[in-house]
Amino acid sequence: MKESIFLVFTKPSYIFLSVLISFMIFFAFIFLTNYPLYLNAWQITQSFPIIYQVTQSVIDNILYSSGPLPLVLMIGIAIVAGINISMMIFKFRSARLFDKPNVGGLAGIIGSSLGVGCTACSVSLLSIIGVAGGLSVLPFKGLEITSIGLSVLLFSTYSISKSIYNCGACKVSTKSKK
Repeated sequence: MKESIFLVFTKPSYIFLSVLISFMIFFAFIFLTNYPLYLNAWQITQSFPIIYQVTQSVIDNILYSSGPLPLVLMIGIAIVAGINISMMIFKFRSARLFDKPNVGGLAGIIGSSLGVGCTACSVSLLSIIGVAGGLSVLPFKGLEITSIGLSVLLFSTYSISKSIYNCGACKVSTKSKK
């Protein structure tokens, strides 16, 4: 796995892509659960600095209402998803095909995003699948869903790195395979 990650991220373009995707996913988590707040703030001020201020306010509210763990999980999901997507793009560009679709990465991103953030914020996303009221019954108030999604995402990243390592077209050194 180490060799695959080193192979992909020695190219600055994949580092940049991974960071960009991570920021986009993190902002999507924040925005999707709080889009009415962003819309109201934009309608009142119509200035871009308000987006930063609202984002900072949402992060402060998550920390205040739920503690640091949901925010740490959210950042972890965004980083691992950025790495995963960058590695999938690398494999596709190197091999020009996928051996099998990486459904685990997509499932991990979607699954972990359903319970992301504070419990009050994630209710809007979880209501899509009919689980909104059920969060209060769970011992960690929805962090279980996020943790399972992160686990699936980590496994997906491991399996894509393993497939890059075993891919002849990706040019991973075969010295360490012996």
